Amino acid sequence: MNRRGGVHLEREYEVIRLIQQNASCHIITDCVLGTMLPEYLEEHGMIAKEQLFSYLCQMIKQLGYLQDVRDAKPCRYITPFCMIIKKNGELMLLDLNAKGNQHIVNQMGRGEIRDGFLKKGNSYEAMYSIGKTMQFILAKAIIEPKLTKHEESKLKKIISKCLSDNVKQQYQKISEILFDFPQLKYKKTNKNKKIKWIIVGIIVLLGDGASMFLSDEMEEKRPEAIIDQKKVDFLEIGRTYFLEMEDYRKSMQMFECAEDEIEAAENYKELSAYMLGESRKSEEEMESILSEIEESQKGELVENRMIFRVWAKIEGTASLEARIRLGEKILSTYEKWKENDVDQRIENEVRTVLAEAYEKTGKEELALEQYRKVSQWNQTEELYRSMVRIAQDIDEQEALRLCEEGIAANPKSKELRLQLIQIQCKDNETTKEMCEESIRKILEECPELAEEETFRKLQEECGITIEGEVIWVEK
Repeated sequence: MNRRGGVHLEREYEVIRLIQQNASCHIITDCVLGTMLPEYLEEHGMIAKEQLFSYLCQMIKQLGYLQDVRDAKPCRYITPFCMIIKKNGELMLLDLNAKGNQHIVNQMGRGEIRDGFLKKGNSYEAMYSIGKTMQFILAKAIIEPKLTKHEESKLKKIISKCLSDNVKQQYQKISEILFDFPQLKYKKTNKNKKIKWIIVGIIVLLGDGASMFLSDEMEEKRPEAIIDQKKVDFLEIGRTYFLEMEDYRKSMQMFECAEDEIEAAENYKELSAYMLGESRKSEEEMESILSEIEESQKGELVENRMIFRVWAKIEGTASLEARIRLGEKILSTYEKWKENDVDQRIENEVRTVLAEAYEKTGKEELALEQYRKVSQWNQTEELYRSMVRIAQDIDEQEALRLCEEGIAANPKSKELRLQLIQIQCKDNETTKEMCEESIRKILEECPELAEEETFRKLQEECGITIEGEVIWVEK
């Protein structure tokens, strides 16, 4: 890994991705920018607990899938040195068969690493290596906030079972580890989103030496030879890139590969191009394509999600009507797909777009209802500001409550504090004394707020006077 000024620089690694297609799971190889896990831990020092737990769960999930696919060894080695962290917080496993990673494989074969993660005698046991890897990660990471006694106990139990020599005490499958994993209620922020638990991606087939790297080289290589060897569902792969990875460039490449065989691929390619901002279609033509896709399929979740996402990017009355129609349709089948939406990512996206459409069409109570449901797992400043804005026209007391709840979830938020002051100063049920005390408390928590131009405008608007420590409000 290259360094500059003591900071690790990202480099390209060839990594494994996995995708489930119906009952099967496919292994692919992709080229990504990232930092090797030990170097990432060294560089960052302190790591949020939910972030670290997410890394561990991603590791276990991926290794479990690999074990199911290969029905034996999930990897040649399981160590922290075969794991990569991307900028978006995604943990990925190195493709240890790739030529570009051979120097890393050689390093992992050295004594100090080999002895640290393999049992005595250098015998390969996946569970043992996972236990040692978890030990390494927990030892290297400074976790904030600290582990609770319950969490520490649960993790120690997992490691103990992984390292046990007693076969009856060991896990039989890697995926079983997740049953014992301590649960966290993740709170999403603007900077950090909860990382996906279900690993998805596109397929480059591995095994028997047949692999195709989906990188920039893809533009120069047509995969006819690969198609002859393996029947790859390019349409399905493209949908996965589109929905799960939000990689519209690669989704378009996959749809191009499927064009000759599948009529729908041409329309899907136009969706990808539109999301990239490269479509030559007019807005009216795109609306026609979206309507055609909706009419041609029978309420399938995947297609509905794809066109729903594109409609969310189009402005106008037709778009708002489509967002509401499709959003309600997707949510009406929630019971069918909620088990596969383990991190509520799909539900979050649908309800957020639906709420925005409700708000823009004057259906404020419906919008607030959707936002409230989103807030169960997404507590960003932006979300609370939207809820407060709507609630002000419906119930000022509810708006005040949402302000306070939003500030608790986003303690650095200036905007929510400004909203709180504004509502209190205009609320007839909030006394002058209560308003003054609230402003005093807010300025103690966030003294820099007093220097903001928006606060000065609010002072004039609401008749707020500050002289030293004295605050009074004209009500």
